[in-house]
Amino acid sequence: MRVLAIAASAVVTVAMIGEVAAHEFPARRQIVAQADADKAMFLITWTSARGPQGSQMVARALWGRRGKRRQAALEALASREAIAGLEIFADGSAVEPSSIEVKVHLDTRQPVRLVAVVLVTVARKGAQKISIRNKSSVATRLMWTAPKGAARGPDRPRKWLPGRRTLTLTWTPTDVSKARMRSRRH
Repeated sequence: MRVLAIAASAVVTVAMIGEVAAHEFPARRQIVAQADADKAMFLITWTSARGPQGSQMVARALWGRRGKRRQAALEALASREAIAGLEIFADGSAVEPSSIEVKVHLDTRQPVRLVAVVLVTVARKGAQKISIRNKSSVATRLMWTAPKGAARGPDRPRKWLPGRRTLTLTWTPTDVSKARMRSRRH
């Protein structure tokens, strides 16, 4: 009888684990690229996995930290995860961002999730093309926008680009001079 009770509890436990795992929502990311005459900016919104895996990741980052150390740990985790697997190129050569700003929000409803907004700025420095490429498995949506005449991208601006893993913004000398003249008038 005791063996049957242990076996029954094992079956219930496995069923419960399967039920919890079925409610896991994977991490996701959205990137909106904006082109100006002298820089490209990538606004990345990232949400951690919602479920046991996401809760464990946040718990590990916060373990034993309080106050400013807690906030710094959240920001470091969020920015690392938000830009993981992203590569940025200027005219085909890898470039480092000129600045990275991050804002985070910890949603403590169970299961816990972390939400981040990361602004990555890349100076153009005369490049004709700046590209961002996603090499990660995180579900990512891409969109681009630019002031009229600043740069061009694929398809139309302000529309999600389904299935794309790379986004390239292209500047031409006439586009840049027009955009600079407009910005001086305002």
